[in-house]
Amino acid sequence: MRTIIANTPPINSKKCKRFSGILRLLRVAALLSYTNKIALIKLIAIRYKTIIFITHKLQEVLDVSDNIIVIRKGKNAGSIKTSEATKEIIANMMVGRKVLFEV
Repeated sequence: MRTIIANTPPINSKKCKRFSGILRLLRVAALLSYTNKIALIKLIAIRYKTIIFITHKLQEVLDVSDNIIVIRKGKNAGSIKTSEATKEIIANMMVGRKVLFEV
């Protein structure tokens, strides 16, 4: 089972580091197509059972995760199984209030 952690601020670094059995990817997939990015994350998940995926792109989180944990202001703002999650639910957890997706 993979766990994906979504967080509101994106990471600005463009480095990739590997240490202590942990693969840390920071913005290295920025130039990949959406399909290739999802494929890369799923491939990494085969070797590394848990992925901490920090992003504000809700569709990516929904496409690659089994479970979602949202961290807001350094604290657990909530967790949900991806099968039960929607963009609206995740966004509400991220900001702490109801989010309107209509313009």
